[in-house]
Amino acid sequence: MFSALALGVCALFAQSTHTSALKIGNKKGATVKGIVECDGKPVKGVVVSDGFEITRTDAKGAYYLNSAKRNGQVFISIPSGYEVANNGVVPAFWANLKADASTPERHDFLLRKVNNDKHALIAITDIHIINARYDYEDFTEKYLPRLREEVEKYKAQGVPVYTIDLGDSAWDRYWYENGYNIGDFRNTIENVDYPTQFFNVMGNHDNDSAAEPDNDTDFMAAQPYRKAFGPNYYSFNLGKAHYVVLDNIVYLNEKEGKNKALSHQAGIAGTCNYQTYISPEQMAWLRKDLAEVEDPENTPVFIAFHAPMFKCRAATGEVFTQANRRNEKELYELTAPFKEVHLLTGHTHSNAINESPRSPKTMIDHTVAGTCGAWWWTSAHGGHNICPDGNPVGFATFVTDGNDVKWDFQAFEYPSDKQFFVFDMNSVKRYCATNGQTKSFLRHYPLWTNYSELPENTLYISVWNYDPKGTLSVKENGKELAVESTVDTNPLYMATYMTQRTTWEDKYGTGYNQPRKRRMFKVTASAPDSPVEVSYTDRFGRTYKETIARPAVFDRSIF
Repeated sequence: MFSALALGVCALFAQSTHTSALKIGNKKGATVKGIVECDGKPVKGVVVSDGFEITRTDAKGAYYLNSAKRNGQVFISIPSGYEVANNGVVPAFWANLKADASTPERHDFLLRKVNNDKHALIAITDIHIINARYDYEDFTEKYLPRLREEVEKYKAQGVPVYTIDLGDSAWDRYWYENGYNIGDFRNTIENVDYPTQFFNVMGNHDNDSAAEPDNDTDFMAAQPYRKAFGPNYYSFNLGKAHYVVLDNIVYLNEKEGKNKALSHQAGIAGTCNYQTYISPEQMAWLRKDLAEVEDPENTPVFIAFHAPMFKCRAATGEVFTQANRRNEKELYELTAPFKEVHLLTGHTHSNAINESPRSPKTMIDHTVAGTCGAWWWTSAHGGHNICPDGNPVGFATFVTDGNDVKWDFQAFEYPSDKQFFVFDMNSVKRYCATNGQTKSFLRHYPLWTNYSELPENTLYISVWNYDPKGTLSVKENGKELAVESTVDTNPLYMATYMTQRTTWEDKYGTGYNQPRKRRMFKVTASAPDSPVEVSYTDRFGRTYKETIARPAVFDRSIF
C-alpha cells in the first residue's frame, strides 16, 4: 500500500517561479505586477487576475493589479495558441502572493507556443484515493496505463492532449484517519509522471475537514487545495475554446447534522456538510472573465465544477436543476452570447448527459463516471470496478477542432467499442432465486426486487453514457423490438456491491433499506433462446453493436 506523506506537505509545492529579464515599470496603486513572455518576447493581451480584479498585459507584456490579495494568488488565463510550463505535471499558471496587501510584489509568467486549435481534453473525476482498498495501486497500475494509451492515440495524430480532474481526488474524512490529503494526491500524480498537463477542479471532499465552522469556513477549508493545485476558480483557453473552472461547493462543516459522528473523529472539526452553489465572489469574477472573450459567437465555452447542475428524473425524462439553483438565471445570461456551453461535472459517480431546457443556447451538462466507482469496494473484493448505477468506471474525452466539439466515454476495464451491458432477465431471475448470497440480501432488504414479476424473455440494457440524442435498437431474428425506458435496480449492482457490503461482511445497515433504482431500457423477446442484436448509435453517428446469444448466463464474474 502507498505510504502517504505527512499532512502539510502541500505547502511545499512549487508554482510559477519564472523571473523575466524584461524590465517593468511601476504603476500607482498596483500591489501585484509582472511580465508575461514567450521566447524572451513580451506577450500582449494576456488576461491576468487575482480572483477579483482582471486586467490584460500591455504591449510590453506587463500587467498591473490593484489587488487586495484576498485569495493570496495571481494567475493568468492561458491564451489560445500557448501553453505554460509545467511544475511537475501541473501547469504553472499561478503564483502564490507573499507580501502583505499594502506591499507591491512581482510575479512573471512564461508561455510557450503550441498549435492547439485541435486538441483533446480527458475528463476524469472522483478518484477518491484514501490510502485503502488498493485504491492507489488500482489507479496507478491499472487505470494509468489505459489513460496513457488514450493520450498516445491522439499524440500520434499530432493532437495535443490535456486532462481535467473534476474533483474529489482525496476524501476529507480520511485525511487524518488514513494520512492522505489533497497534497498527497498532488504527489501521487507527480510520482507516476501523469502523461499530460493536469488541470484540477475542487470537490467537496477536497476541503480540509479540520476547518472550524464559522463565517469563513469555506475559504479556510480550501487553503490546502490552493497550496497544492492553485486557485479554486480560474480560466484558460485551448484553441478556439474557452475553459472556466469554478468551485460550486460551499463547505460548511457544521457541528450538528446528518454525519454528526464524523465530528468525533481525529482531526475533523464538523460534519463535512456543504451546499452546492457558486459564491457571489466567483459569479462577479466570472462576469468579468467571460466579458474578456473576444468572439463569443464562435467560441464554445466549457465550465467545469464538481456538482452537476442538471439531473434527469429517470421515470419521466424531465431535466431539472439540481445544483447552482441560485445562480441559474445569471449563468444563462452570462453564457447566452457563446456558441454553445458544455458543463463538465462529476460528484455522482455515474455518467449522465443532460441538456438544459431553459438556456437560450445549447447547454449540456456532461457528468462523468467516478474513477473510484462505488468507492473502490467492488474492485477491492476482486471484481471489476463499477459505479452506483451498475456501470463501469471510466473517463470522457472531448475533442475540439476549431469550434466543433465531439466527445465519447471509455471504460477503464473494457474495450473501447463496448458501451453497454445487456441482462437476460430470465437468467437474472434464476440467479436471484438460487444464489445464497442474493437470497440472504433480499431477506434483510425486502423492498429490493428479485425481478420475479417481470414477464418472461425480458432483457434489460444499460447504456453506459446514454445520450437522449442517441438511438438504441434491438433486433430479434432481424425483427425490430420495441424499446421502452424503465426504472429499476441494476442487476449487476445488486449482485456485486450490495451483497459484498452486506452478506460478505455480515453487516446490515439501515442505509440500504431503499432500493437504488436507475434508468435502463427494456425489451421483450419472443423466445428464451433466440439471439438478439443490440446497437447503440450516439449523436455523432458512431455505432456500437453486440449480438447476445441466449439464454445468456448472469453471474457477477462474467461482467
